[in-house]
Amino acid sequence: MPVRVGIDVVWIPLPEIVAHAYFATAERAANMLEPMYEAVEVVRGQIETNFDVEGRPAKWEPLSEATLFLREYEGYQSGPILQRSGTLKSGATSAAAWDIDSSGQVVSAIMMDPTGYGHFHVEGTVFQPIRDYTYVDDEALDEIDNLFLDWVTEEF
Repeated sequence: MPVRVGIDVVWIPLPEIVAHAYFATAERAANMLEPMYEAVEVVRGQIETNFDVEGRPAKWEPLSEATLFLREYEGYQSGPILQRSGTLKSGATSAAAWDIDSSGQVVSAIMMDPTGYGHFHVEGTVFQPIRDYTYVDDEALDEIDNLFLDWVTEEF
């Protein structure tokens, strides 16, 4: 009659292996500028899409009758929302709009307000509905997470 035998295989890494992995990861994590530039590209693409579809996850509210009247009075044609002059869209999606900095253990990317009033669109006002052109969807956030994870663990 066959006898069943259980086998456990346990591997405990030597301290040298753990130390090597730690220091290699720490070295990669010390310079995160490259993946930050890639992450900004993902966000810039998301902003471009927001303007192209005029709002995500929900459509932006249409322009008010007063705004349409004012545009017509000033000689502007009706067109895509938030794109009358193109300054806001081109500014938010250009590489120059981003202040990317690395100091010590922190790397940051801050989108500068290209018009000085873009935050009113994101936050809304009493007279202006929220038209958040900075929305980034979950898939893009996952892609950004993976950019940083891949960068840190690339050597393994």
